[in-house]
Amino acid sequence: RAEAAGARELALAEAAGARELALAEAEGTREKALAEAAGAQEKASAEAAAVEKKLKAEAAGLTDKAAAMAALDEASRGHEEYRLRLEAEKDIRLAGLEAQRHVAESQATVLATGLEHANVSIVGGEDVFFDRLVRSVSLGKGLDGFVQGSETARTLAGPWLDGSASFTEDLTRVLGSVSTGDIKNLTVSALLTKLMASGGDPRLAELTATARSLGLADLPLAGLLGGAGGGTDRGAGGTGTGATPAPATAAPAP
Repeated sequence: RAEAAGARELALAEAAGARELALAEAEGTREKALAEAAGAQEKASAEAAAVEKKLKAEAAGLTDKAAAMAALDEASRGHEEYRLRLEAEKDIRLAGLEAQRHVAESQATVLATGLEHANVSIVGGEDVFFDRLVRSVSLGKGLDGFVQGSETARTLAGPWLDGSASFTEDLTRVLGSVSTGDIKNLTVSALLTKLMASGGDPRLAELTATARSLGLADLPLAGLLGGAGGGTDRGAGGTGTGATPAPATAAPAP
């Protein structure tokens, strides 16, 4: 009996302990959940209060700015508007200068590539030499595009391009009494017009239209004849105040 009574008391004690432990754990969980909920609510309230404070501050700033602008007299308001316009124009012009810088860098790269293997000698007149050089490169590019972009040009000018015929001699023979010097004073469009008038190939009209579209119609023949000379040197005279003209030559590398 004593052993049974002891076992019973032990079981009751263990059951009471388990019950108290479960109640304690449940209470702890409840308190933790309540604490977390309270913390989340306080955090949300704090964030809402911060947003509200920020919006009120922005609204107050806008109100003060509007009041300040309204308080400006006509002269002050005009000055402020002028200042704002100047800032906008400055930004636009700076953007334009940046675009021009990129264009200039691209042009310099193209020029450097074109002159990479050239043997250039400059004798005085550097500024004039550079201007002439740029125009010469532009002329060469334009002529290349003219010939490559027109099947008619390649067909008609084939013998002159491959060296099997002389452009100046053929032209002088066609025009009869016109001298070589007079031919060089003609423009491309005037030359083509004379050739068509003298009964030349009908495709010369198409060639004239192509020359106009490429901006070569008003180009003097002196530039074409000078550019077709292969290895012939070109001179670019440079003149300064009270100075003797100084030549500037660019000799292509062999």
